[in-house]
Amino acid sequence: MKNMARVQRLIEAFTDEQAARLAHISIGQIRYWDQTNFFEPSIAFENRRVAFSRIYSFDDVVALRVLGELRNEHDVPLQHLRRVRDRFKLKQSVWKDEEIFVHKKRVYFKNERGNFVHSETDEETLPNIPLPRVIAQVHDEAIQLGIRPSEVIGKKAKAKSVARSAEVFEGTRIPIDMVKEYFDEGLDIDDILSDYPTLTEKDIKAAIRWLGIRAA
Repeated sequence: MKNMARVQRLIEAFTDEQAARLAHISIGQIRYWDQTNFFEPSIAFENRRVAFSRIYSFDDVVALRVLGELRNEHDVPLQHLRRVRDRFKLKQSVWKDEEIFVHKKRVYFKNERGNFVHSETDEETLPNIPLPRVIAQVHDEAIQLGIRPSEVIGKKAKAKSVARSAEVFEGTRIPIDMVKEYFDEGLDIDDILSDYPTLTEKDIKAAIRWLGIRAA
């Protein structure tokens, strides 16, 4: 199942341009935050000048979206924002249900009893960012980001900068050989479509034909 684990991770991988779009911040800001070590992507090459040298996870994008809103809309200083960033480095189960409040350019979280850590804050009058809402919005927008034109469905292309110039499904960076890995693992078309929502049944059936796979 080693290959399956690798394939599963691909669905939550975003380039810096995609991450910036989903996080609603500029590509310049996301790269500056990386260069200054404020927020580095989960996967990165030492040489950031090569194509796809920064790969952001879904959790990265959620964190960037919140940090960007706090910085750009509420003018929270970077020094204070580092504490918020560090909180996002914890497992998602720790922060995914939280609600963030802003008071005088500072960020506050509720404690485990549902009370504010800072006594001067007033929940009803403060700007807030509910994490469940942000997570849902990023998820929905990520799916929209992967929508492909109908004319490329069921077609393949050669991408020089993707998968060592392997053939991919047109309009994606997904290698066609991935389909064989799934079938070799005893999985089927539904499993592939579940992990790769940007693909269609027409894509997979075309790949089966191209690869000469005998599907059950």
